[in-house]
Amino acid sequence: MGQCEAETGQRFSTAGGNIQAVDTSGPGGTGGTGVGAWVSCFLTGYAGPSAIFQSMLFAYTWLWPDQMVLLFGIIPFKMKYLGWIELAFWAFSFLTGSFAIKVSLVLGLAGFLAFYGREVFDWCVDAVKDWKRRRDWENRNR
Repeated sequence: MGQCEAETGQRFSTAGGNIQAVDTSGPGGTGGTGVGAWVSCFLTGYAGPSAIFQSMLFAYTWLWPDQMVLLFGIIPFKMKYLGWIELAFWAFSFLTGSFAIKVSLVLGLAGFLAFYGREVFDWCVDAVKDWKRRRDWENRNR
């Protein structure tokens, strides 16, 4: 019987091949940390909710990039800039983290990519095509 303690205080048990979450965080609990956290715990013995929260932030940023929010309740900020900053934190955590943290981050981001991966891929392809078209136009009109 393997067990893993998540950052949230949730204990995951893999007894008998079944993954069971037992909330040990006290009254009110923390809610589920997602399937990605369970799989990460099963594979590496580590699960953290930060990747799930980042995935939700990326989804919100993807849907409403020009939405103004108040950072710390007083600083007006566009979601697209907050998303880029969070992506930089995600990349830093991925590059400097242990294998378990990397698995947790990738599986947490998988939720965002499951829903918006095709759109993100198409956006990237269009951005590259636009860049090439602009470069070719500039080279012709020099």
